Amino acid sequence: MLDYVAVAERKLPDGSEDFLKMVIKVCEDSGNDWYRIYLIRKLSEWQGVESVQTLVKQTGEYKTVRDAVAKAVVDCNVEQIEDVCEKCTAPPRKRTMFVLLALFREVTTLYRSANTSLHPTSELCHAFADLIQGSRYLYQKEVRDLASALVHNRLGSLAITHDLTIEDNTIIELNIHLAAVLLTGTHLLVMPLKQLGLSPENMQAAFIPTMPDDMLAVAQAAIQQDYGQLTWYVCPNNHPCFVDECGLPMQRGRCLECGQEVGGEHHSPLQGFRPIDLQQDRTRPGHILGDPEQGNNTDTKNMSLSPFTLIRLVTHLAMLLGTSEKSQRIIQPPVEDVCMFLSLHIKKDLDQLSQALGRGADDTDLDQLLQEAKGSIRTDSRVSSNFIMRATFGDDCTFLTSLPQGSQVHSSAVWSCRERLSLLSLTHIVEQNDQKEELPLLWRFLQKEKEFRQIKLLPDIVILQKRLVRMFQNATDQIVGSVGEFIEEQTEMKTWFEKHINIFLKTWNLLRVSVTSSELKIPDEFCSQDLNLDSDLQYLLPRRQGPGLCATGLVSYLVALHNELVNAVDSLTGEDSSSYRVSVAELREQHVISYELEKDLLPLVLSNCQYSLERGHETITQYDLPMIQQQIITRFLQGKPLITRTGVPTLINTQERDYETMFKTVKGKATLSSLTRNALSRELDSYSEVCEALKIAELLLGFLSMTGGDPMMSLVTYLQDILKMVQRIDKHILQALGRCNLRHCVSLWQLLSSVRSENMLRLKREPFSGYPSEYLMPLTEENKTELKGFVSRGNVDQWLLEMHEFLLLNLGRPRAIDDFNPAWSVKETVCAYMDRKEVEVPAYVEERFPANLMMSQIVETWKYAVTAKQDLMT
Repeated sequence: MLDYVAVAERKLPDGSEDFLKMVIKVCEDSGNDWYRIYLIRKLSEWQGVESVQTLVKQTGEYKTVRDAVAKAVVDCNVEQIEDVCEKCTAPPRKRTMFVLLALFREVTTLYRSANTSLHPTSELCHAFADLIQGSRYLYQKEVRDLASALVHNRLGSLAITHDLTIEDNTIIELNIHLAAVLLTGTHLLVMPLKQLGLSPENMQAAFIPTMPDDMLAVAQAAIQQDYGQLTWYVCPNNHPCFVDECGLPMQRGRCLECGQEVGGEHHSPLQGFRPIDLQQDRTRPGHILGDPEQGNNTDTKNMSLSPFTLIRLVTHLAMLLGTSEKSQRIIQPPVEDVCMFLSLHIKKDLDQLSQALGRGADDTDLDQLLQEAKGSIRTDSRVSSNFIMRATFGDDCTFLTSLPQGSQVHSSAVWSCRERLSLLSLTHIVEQNDQKEELPLLWRFLQKEKEFRQIKLLPDIVILQKRLVRMFQNATDQIVGSVGEFIEEQTEMKTWFEKHINIFLKTWNLLRVSVTSSELKIPDEFCSQDLNLDSDLQYLLPRRQGPGLCATGLVSYLVALHNELVNAVDSLTGEDSSSYRVSVAELREQHVISYELEKDLLPLVLSNCQYSLERGHETITQYDLPMIQQQIITRFLQGKPLITRTGVPTLINTQERDYETMFKTVKGKATLSSLTRNALSRELDSYSEVCEALKIAELLLGFLSMTGGDPMMSLVTYLQDILKMVQRIDKHILQALGRCNLRHCVSLWQLLSSVRSENMLRLKREPFSGYPSEYLMPLTEENKTELKGFVSRGNVDQWLLEMHEFLLLNLGRPRAIDDFNPAWSVKETVCAYMDRKEVEVPAYVEERFPANLMMSQIVETWKYAVTAKQDLMT
């Protein structure tokens, strides 16, 4: 054991070597070899018996063929393999499979050795090549190609090397076995797997087995067919239900999913009970599971968990087989390393299958096959003499000398490993016992436990978002760079930000698929991939549109998960928690559902588990499921408040503020003169200074709109005497602002916001990022010529300022195209906007501004006009 650890260079905690020495001493000095048996079995359970020894189910004829191949490896006489195949009584296709599996077992596995002298020699490879080309049982070209690849280890991503892990070797063995089955199998059920494994290019538009369906669309279609015209609604937790006849509710009820009150009275729906459109079926072809780390089996197509997981495993194996030599575009979204991606999914499937295997009716045949395979391994003449294999799989351990015969625990079953507990196996037990309706809360909890476990992180995520909103509320233009760059820029709170941002990233990546299908309907462009430290900082800042929807959606979804469980408890116990509510703004750790899997939940389950043992029989495990449900309620869920979304942190964009109302409430407005505008623009010559000055202007507008002020008071005097904040403002900026009075604040904001966008253009940054694509159409050469002529004929600053203000306040908001048709004229639309403000449209606009420019080109129009003006001035 110590040599193994040293060779593997495994990173183990301090003291591990001393611990291993103690284990060795106990085994050597105890005089009880059952300790050794248990240790061997436990290690085998954790890591698997060495893959070269884990033989699949073998018939006697396969062993004969395998022995012939093994002998041929020694003496290079390959004709004996054909002779043995001739004497077999199995069908020809099975003989073909025997040869392929034997070639892998006896020839390909030689490449596992780091010593190349032990690899098959060129003479041996040449002899096997003669066999492959001339054998009656390797008749198809595809079969001969595979046989040749096995001999020469030309298997693409499935090639054998000396540095592969046991897990990797297991995946390769499973794939080779599957390839042999697919090439020799004729059953219709094998055909889809055959296409995936051997002709993946034919499956790019196919629907892959075990991929999730859009079940809501299926349910809506079925119910619509039975009931006719319906109106669909969702409850406050976004669970769908319908209202028939006129489509308006006439009575109240409870949501079947979460217990929230739904419906309404007198054709008036309750608050939070809102109509939705009939959803189109969004089931997609191809592989759509995404990151294997986020995989779950919530939708098992009405199958038991074990067969479903087995089908998914075989599907992934077939896809990996198809990927090993041929490129394919089945996986959505695309991934860079397809082989690694599928290998991780296969490892995930194997892990889930090992956790889910129980003794349910649907799994009886599968379990029987596994027991037969174990028996075959035990009786294999090449294995039965192997000490490790006998100790791991056999019950007869009398070959050991130090077994206390008179002891009450002298039984192989006593020293066998208990079945490993997992929530997946517990889910399987509830399902097999048909207790989903009897234990609804336990069933719901187990189905989404991995998501419910994240609720405890909600306070940390909310605190992070509050702090980020405070940092960037009046400096949204400074939200640039990546998440990692933002962390590196921090000084005093770098560790704090690193911890809380990592919490956010891990939680988002785990819940991403669920969040994106929630009520916010986040566009695919923002949520198709996981987030990391290289992602844009915009994703962390909660907003009502753009990448910030991810942050807003995550908090909203965690709140919905919490409330779902609280309402489920009320529904089960008959209690009413509606009077105990806490807003997101007031949220603390003690308010949210919180537990640790290893420290809290698994010990709770184990405390309600009983084992029974009979000589000659397997250990029987029984769980008190009703008690488990009750203890989950009392220990984790009961007494928690409902969380309201009041106070959810939100960063308000410029276009989301009601500036028009704010401008109207500011008294005594006056426009800055052309000379003052030019002087301010020149003095505030850096981007950072412009941003700081704009932040001050926005602050002033907020105060003036609420408290008023003397329009003739100097702006600097107001900052100094009223707001008491001069000390925190750069003197150079104060000097520039000294030209303005309070009556100039609106005009100052208009100027500075435009100058900021002009600076962003000079810095090759996009001032209108995230705007609807309908307004981003390019200009033609004719448009550019006309615009350049318009700009060159005089001072057009006021018109450009008004156009920029219109762009900033109206076109960046959600559903802007509903109010401002992209086919409208720029000239007429902006002039109408100025008329509503009671601002006079300059005469030169009426005379010279191109009338053929459409709103679809307004962004490029402003950008080109500003650039042309700057070129003329330089």
